Amino acid sequence: MIQYSYTIEPRADQLGGGWQLRLIQEGLEVGGGVFPVPAHDPVEGIDWWDALGEDDRAYWLTQAIEPTASEAFNAYLVASALADAEEHAKGWINSREQ
Repeated sequence: MIQYSYTIEPRADQLGGGWQLRLIQEGLEVGGGVFPVPAHDPVEGIDWWDALGEDDRAYWLTQAIEPTASEAFNAYLVASALADAEEHAKGWINSREQ
């Protein structure tokens, strides 16, 4: 049975931040991708913050570098980029195992 796996590693800020996905088959890298954290529009961040409930605000403030709405939105964007990389990797593995 062929072995499939992946790694996701943070990218350096000078490269744009986000995540580097490596798709691995039988111990060899066979593909991957970059999942950057998008630059955010302050208005988009305000809209996001305003749509959150109190519990979600509290959660994202704990994930932020500093407890501000702007940093909470950035933490959300970082987490979303990671989730996108994981979804892509799992989809790739599932497509190979079928």
